[in-house]
Amino acid sequence: MEERAERGIESEEEMPLEPEETIDEEASEEEIKELEQEEFEALMEKLDETYEDMMEEASETAELDENLDEMAEALSGSMTPEDLEQLKVKHRSDEARDILKADLKYLKGSFGSK
Repeated sequence: MEERAERGIESEEEMPLEPEETIDEEASEEEIKELEQEEFEALMEKLDETYEDMMEEASETAELDENLDEMAEALSGSMTPEDLEQLKVKHRSDEARDILKADLKYLKGSFGSK
């Protein structure tokens, strides 16, 4: 009986340790989940930025392709003087838009980094 009593005491002493270990394990699992969530969010943000960059590049490529077609038409001599003047105006407005985009990107970077 004394052995049982001693074992009972040992068992009682061990019982509180197990829940503490479980709590520590749960806490560390929660921390791991939080870190994984943060990493996931960071990766998603980077993916979103990459997607936006790719879409912008695709748009620029499409614009360049269109410009090349217009230039080819202008060089072939099939454009009227009015069409040529319209092409020049469009080209100037495209340049102005590109400058505005660059300025906007610069300003976003300037104010966003503070």
